[in-house]
Amino acid sequence: AVVLLFSPEEQTVVATCRVPPNVDFDALGELLPIALELGGGGGGHARAAALRVPAAVGDAFLVKVLDVVRKLGRGAKRGGGGP
Repeated sequence: AVVLLFSPEEQTVVATCRVPPNVDFDALGELLPIALELGGGGGGHARAAALRVPAAVGDAFLVKVLDVVRKLGRGAKRGGGGP
């Protein structure tokens, strides 16, 4: 999975995630609860999601998202094929 975090303006931090076909990861299911916990929100689906949180909790958001991505890297199920 690829996750990009950025701040489009001073009050918000955004994460966008894309999941390749050969990686078993539910982007929305894993990342939306983090955004909600931190007072943000988001949308998307299992393969692509975008989330926003207030900039004041941007550092905590980064730490929590990195934790999820690191766990994925250690235990990802990689399937075969895909376009």
